[in-house]
Amino acid sequence: MLHNVSLNASMRANLLSLQQTSKLQDMTSNRLSTGLKVNSAIDNPSAYYTARSLSDRASDLNSLLDAMSQGIQTLKAVAETIDAAAGFLQQAKAVASQALETAQNIAARVSTKEELLAAVNSLALASQASRAVLYIF
Repeated sequence: MLHNVSLNASMRANLLSLQQTSKLQDMTSNRLSTGLKVNSAIDNPSAYYTARSLSDRASDLNSLLDAMSQGIQTLKAVAETIDAAAGFLQQAKAVASQALETAQNIAARVSTKEELLAAVNSLALASQASRAVLYIF
Protein backbone atom coordinates (compact mmCIF):
# COMPACT_ATOMS: atom_id res chain seq x y z
CA MET A 1 0.00 0.00 0.00
CA LEU A 2 1.46 3.21 -1.12
CA HIS A 3 0.25 6.38 0.40
CA ASN A 4 0.92 9.66 -1.17
CA VAL A 5 1.83 12.37 1.25
CA SER A 6 1.11 15.82 0.08
CA LEU A 7 2.92 18.73 1.61
CA ASN A 8 2.07 22.34 1.14
CA ALA A 9 4.79 24.95 0.74
CA SER A 10 4.98 25.96 4.41
CA MET A 11 5.22 22.34 5.57
CA ARG A 12 7.97 21.67 3.03
CA ALA A 13 9.87 24.75 4.24
CA ASN A 14 9.51 23.63 7.88
CA LEU A 15 10.75 20.13 7.01
CA LEU A 16 13.83 21.51 5.21
CA SER A 17 14.49 23.85 8.14
CA LEU A 18 14.32 20.93 10.60
CA GLN A 19 16.69 18.87 8.44
CA GLN A 20 19.17 21.78 8.32
CA THR A 21 18.88 22.23 12.09
CA SER A 22 19.54 18.52 12.60
CA LYS A 23 22.70 18.73 10.44
CA LEU A 24 23.93 21.76 12.40
CA GLN A 25 23.21 19.99 15.68
CA ASP A 26 25.19 16.93 14.53
CA MET A 27 28.11 19.16 13.49
CA THR A 28 28.07 20.99 16.84
CA SER A 29 27.89 17.70 18.74
CA ASN A 30 30.87 16.39 16.75
CA ARG A 31 32.88 19.55 17.51
CA LEU A 32 32.09 19.29 21.20
CA SER A 33 33.04 15.61 21.35
CA THR A 34 36.36 16.06 19.50
CA GLY A 35 37.28 19.44 20.97
CA LEU A 36 38.09 20.72 17.48
CA LYS A 37 36.61 23.85 15.97
CA VAL A 38 37.11 22.48 12.47
CA ASN A 39 37.13 18.72 11.90
CA SER A 40 37.94 18.54 8.21
CA ALA A 41 39.29 20.64 5.38
CA ILE A 42 35.78 20.76 3.92
CA ASP A 43 34.46 22.80 6.89
CA ASN A 44 37.07 25.58 6.69
CA PRO A 45 40.28 24.80 4.76
CA SER A 46 42.29 27.74 6.09
CA ALA A 47 41.48 27.09 9.74
CA TYR A 48 41.91 23.32 9.33
CA TYR A 49 45.41 23.53 7.84
CA THR A 50 46.47 26.22 10.30
CA ALA A 51 45.34 24.06 13.21
CA ARG A 52 47.05 21.01 11.72
CA SER A 53 50.30 22.96 11.28
CA LEU A 54 50.15 24.19 14.87
CA SER A 55 49.45 20.67 16.15
CA ASP A 56 52.47 19.34 14.25
CA ARG A 57 54.63 22.15 15.66
CA ALA A 58 53.44 21.38 19.20
CA SER A 59 54.32 17.73 18.69
CA ASP A 60 57.82 18.70 17.50
CA LEU A 61 58.30 20.95 20.54
CA ASN A 62 57.19 18.14 22.87
CA SER A 63 59.78 15.85 21.27
CA LEU A 64 62.47 18.47 21.84
CA LEU A 65 61.36 18.89 25.45
CA ASP A 66 61.63 15.14 26.01
CA ALA A 67 65.13 15.10 24.49
CA MET A 68 66.23 18.03 26.67
CA SER A 69 64.86 16.32 29.79
CA GLN A 70 66.79 13.18 28.94
CA GLY A 71 69.96 15.27 28.42
CA ILE A 72 69.49 16.93 31.81
CA GLN A 73 69.12 13.55 33.51
CA THR A 74 72.30 12.36 31.78
CA LEU A 75 74.21 15.42 33.00
CA LYS A 76 72.95 14.85 36.56
CA ALA A 77 74.20 11.25 36.42
CA VAL A 78 77.59 12.45 35.13
CA ALA A 79 77.84 15.02 37.95
CA GLU A 80 77.10 12.34 40.56
CA THR A 81 79.74 10.08 39.01
CA ILE A 82 82.33 12.86 39.10
CA ASP A 83 81.53 13.55 42.76
CA ALA A 84 81.93 9.85 43.60
CA ALA A 85 85.26 9.70 41.73
CA ALA A 86 86.49 12.81 43.60
CA GLY A 87 85.63 11.13 46.91
CA PHE A 88 87.46 7.99 45.85
CA LEU A 89 90.54 10.03 44.89
CA GLN A 90 90.52 11.77 48.28
CA GLN A 91 90.42 8.39 50.02
CA ALA A 92 93.29 7.12 47.85
CA LYS A 93 95.31 10.24 48.65
CA ALA A 94 94.75 9.69 52.39
CA VAL A 95 95.85 6.04 52.13
CA ALA A 96 98.96 7.03 50.17
CA SER A 97 99.84 9.74 52.70
CA GLN A 98 99.44 7.27 55.55
CA ALA A 99 101.66 4.73 53.76
CA LEU A 100 104.31 7.40 53.18
CA GLU A 101 104.19 8.39 56.86
CA THR A 102 104.54 4.76 57.91
CA ALA A 103 107.50 4.26 55.60
CA GLN A 104 109.18 7.44 56.88
CA ASN A 105 108.63 6.36 60.49
CA ILE A 106 110.17 2.96 59.82
CA ALA A 107 113.11 4.52 57.98
CA ALA A 108 113.70 6.95 60.84
CA ARG A 109 113.79 4.09 63.37
CA VAL A 110 116.10 1.86 61.37
CA SER A 111 119.77 2.76 61.46
CA THR A 112 121.55 -0.23 59.96
CA LYS A 113 121.11 -2.37 56.91
CA GLU A 114 120.13 -5.43 58.95
CA GLU A 115 117.52 -3.49 60.86
CA LEU A 116 116.15 -2.11 57.58
CA LEU A 117 115.95 -5.60 56.10
CA ALA A 118 114.20 -6.94 59.19
CA ALA A 119 111.75 -4.02 59.15
CA VAL A 120 110.93 -4.57 55.47
CA ASN A 121 110.38 -8.28 56.13
CA SER A 122 108.09 -7.56 59.08
CA LEU A 123 106.20 -5.02 56.97
CA ALA A 124 105.80 -7.59 54.20
CA LEU A 125 104.53 -10.17 56.68
CA ALA A 126 102.06 -7.67 58.12
CA SER A 127 100.89 -6.83 54.62
CA GLN A 128 100.35 -10.50 53.79
CA ALA A 129 98.47 -11.02 57.03
CA SER A 130 96.17 -8.09 56.33
CA ARG A 131 95.51 -9.43 52.82
CA ALA A 132 94.68 -12.82 54.27
CA VAL A 133 92.25 -11.22 56.70
CA LEU A 134 90.62 -9.25 53.87
CA TYR A 135 90.44 -12.41 51.75
CA ILE A 136 88.65 -14.25 54.56
CA PHE A 137 85.99 -11.57 54.81
